Amino acid sequence: MSHDDDKLMQLMAKGKRSAFDQLFHRYSKLVYGYCYRLSRNQERAEDYAQMAWMKVVKAAESYQGQGSFKAWLMTLTRNVVFNELRRVKYDGELDEERQDLKGADLEKWFEARSDMSLVKTWIDELPEQQGQVLLVWATEGLSYEELAGEFKTSVSSIKSLLFRARKNLEEKRESYEKK
Repeated sequence: MSHDDDKLMQLMAKGKRSAFDQLFHRYSKLVYGYCYRLSRNQERAEDYAQMAWMKVVKAAESYQGQGSFKAWLMTLTRNVVFNELRRVKYDGELDEERQDLKGADLEKWFEARSDMSLVKTWIDELPEQQGQVLLVWATEGLSYEELAGEFKTSVSSIKSLLFRARKNLEEKRESYEKK
């Protein structure tokens, strides 16, 4: 499929609307679903998906076709969502929408927090890559191998980033509880 997708990107770069239509038909539900899982808001997910597709169109001329198109598309989509979420800076409305953040041992702790805006602030304070990996891991439930593929890094780097992110959050929680 990826080779076919690469050809469609080449055709898009030449202005063939039908190539875009084929890619959109093939991946639009996946892109929207990913945007929705990350943002937990239908309107925002629609906006983010549209932004992602606009970036695909703009990237058509420079697209190299190295690796999987689907992985490239999902990375582009994730970056659009994270950039927009960072821009919004987890305002009060977004805090309420993201209260269902999930993930293994952090799940109980997140659910126990009545003040999710505080947790969001702590996540925002993490180094950028730690926060991104933690959010994708917590919302998507991906394996270490899948995360490594998404972030184009090694499994050991993913484990290290998640370990440090959880450790940093635990330190913030302990400091908060001592107050």
